[in-house]
Amino acid sequence: MDHYSLAGSYGVVGDWRTAGYWLDRQARDYPELEWRDFASALVPGWQGRDTDALIAFRRALDDGGIGIEGLPSYVRAWYGALLARAGEHAAAIEVLEPLIAPDAPPVLLDGFGPQYDGKHALAWAYLRSGADAKAEALLSAEKSECQALLAPAHATSDVVHLCAEAALFRGDRDQALTLFERAVAAGWRDYYLRKHDVYWASVANDPRYRALMAKVKADVDRQAAEIAKIDASEDFVAKFDSTMASRKGAGTRGGT
Repeated sequence: MDHYSLAGSYGVVGDWRTAGYWLDRQARDYPELEWRDFASALVPGWQGRDTDALIAFRRALDDGGIGIEGLPSYVRAWYGALLARAGEHAAAIEVLEPLIAPDAPPVLLDGFGPQYDGKHALAWAYLRSGADAKAEALLSAEKSECQALLAPAHATSDVVHLCAEAALFRGDRDQALTLFERAVAAGWRDYYLRKHDVYWASVANDPRYRALMAKVKADVDRQAAEIAKIDASEDFVAKFDSTMASRKGAGTRGGT
């Protein structure tokens, strides 16, 4: 357990103060987490501020005297994705290539959310560096994989969204928007990240895309108001702390 999903849920509705609060508690509540030193990079990343997120990640590396090579692969993929998104494509390729085999199936929930998918970050870095053949090798394999992943009607919004993104990378704009519409219908709500997403900049002014984004924003605003109303009437932090204390107490008594 950790607070990532809770913080991320507040981030989805744009409550950055509360999202930051739960991320700040990581070090205190879960000091063993491998990624806790880099939590400061999450909120700017969720806001689509890729350069600021990369700066925060690098600051954590420097402050902790941490070498990227010794970190778990999913944390290195996160760093590589930030490099790619911030425009440091050569550095991104150097970090990501050792992690991702061209013929490997896509890891659709790589890193901290689908926005940090390592294979997409590497494909993007290749495309922006003129290494089109290498990008094509990655994206062709993912196209086949997506055909199987999208077959079930209940495919999750993150899976559908990443397949939409892969179609956009391949230059299939119509397929990308069709799949993006399906992702929205399935529950995709990462409005704030997408608002500044370099991967999707090519369709930012497309009327179909803008209509879908407006639909997402309206639902995000609805949920934000509902959550704010609940939080105003209940002390969620106190209830959470009480529950955690009770669980720890039960675990102490009788060794259960």
